[in-house]
Amino acid sequence: MSDTEEIDGDVYVFPRYLASTSWSVDPALEPLQALGFDFSCDDRDNTYAISPDHRVRLGFLPEGEDDGLWRINAYRDRFGPPVWGVSFNDVAPTEFVTAFTTALAQAYTAGPDTYLAEPDLKDPELGAFDALVPLIKNGWQFQHPRRGVMELQSPDGMATCEYTTGRLDPDRELTTLEARWHLWGGPKNGYAR
Repeated sequence: MSDTEEIDGDVYVFPRYLASTSWSVDPALEPLQALGFDFSCDDRDNTYAISPDHRVRLGFLPEGEDDGLWRINAYRDRFGPPVWGVSFNDVAPTEFVTAFTTALAQAYTAGPDTYLAEPDLKDPELGAFDALVPLIKNGWQFQHPRRGVMELQSPDGMATCEYTTGRLDPDRELTTLEARWHLWGGPKNGYAR
C-alpha cells in the first residue's frame, strides 16, 4: 500500500497506546448507557453522563478549556467534592477510555463500596504498588528515580506510568493536569497523556 492510498474501514493499532483518539464517543459511552446513565449535550457539542444515583459523572468536552477531552469523577455526596477523578487528553486512544468506562460500569454494578472504596489507611503510598503489579509482571521497568515520583516504562520504551507520592492539592488535581497518576504512550515527540 502506498502512502497516498486511502484506507477504507477500521485500522487497528498495536500496542493500543500508540493509537490516538477516534473522536467517536459511542464506544466509551456504551457501558454506561446499559446502566441507565442520563445523557445530555450542550450547544457546544460537549456530552455529559450522570449515573442514576448521581455519584458518577462523565464529560466528553471537545470544546473545553484545555486538552482534557474526557473527565470522569465519582462522588460520595452528590453535592460534595469528588472523591476521585480521571482525565484523558485529546490524543488518548478511545480504546483506553472504553476500557476505563467498561471497568467503571463493572465497579458501579458492584456498588459504591467498590467504586468509592477507601484507600488502605495503614500505608496509602504502598497501596499504589497494587496498581503497578500487572505492569511489572509484563516487563515494565522502574526508571531513574527522582524525588517524589515513581516511574515505570514499558519494555518497548513507548509508554510510561508515573506515580507522584506525597500530598497533592485535591482541587488542582481534579481541575488541572497536576495529578497523582500520569500515563502516556507513543513516540517521545507526541506523547498521549
